[in-house]
Amino acid sequence: MRTHSIVLATCIALAMLAAVCAAQTSQPTTKLPAKGEAPIVKSPQKGDLIGPSTLVVGAAALGSLVVIQTQIYDTLDGSKYYRTIPGHRHKVNPDGTFALLISTPRAFFWEQRPLRYEIHTYTVTADGKESPHAIVTVNPKPPTP
Repeated sequence: MRTHSIVLATCIALAMLAAVCAAQTSQPTTKLPAKGEAPIVKSPQKGDLIGPSTLVVGAAALGSLVVIQTQIYDTLDGSKYYRTIPGHRHKVNPDGTFALLISTPRAFFWEQRPLRYEIHTYTVTADGKESPHAIVTVNPKPPTP
């Protein structure tokens, strides 16, 4: 069990390091959303297989507070499970970018019922006004045997 935890922690650390390196070597974002506009989410993309965590990478208006939340749905009947799962509340980097690791929880019944996640990313102003949500629909990665 301890070896599994060490391997998992190492994989997460390597994924974060790879994302940070990619973000630093990629072309700078030429256009940032204006205040009040939905953030731009570059990763993950619609339909990606993710889990048990994923790095959400994107851009938002300078000085924004980015909020990331996840909702879980049953793909067979469309019903929503659980409450909204909080992920992060964090100010964007000075250049308007963000790269935040969130968990994508596993439901105990997910092997019997196919699930999908909706990752909602938005900004909030100091007076509590929310921007429109950037919503990315992704699927849980099957566990390795």
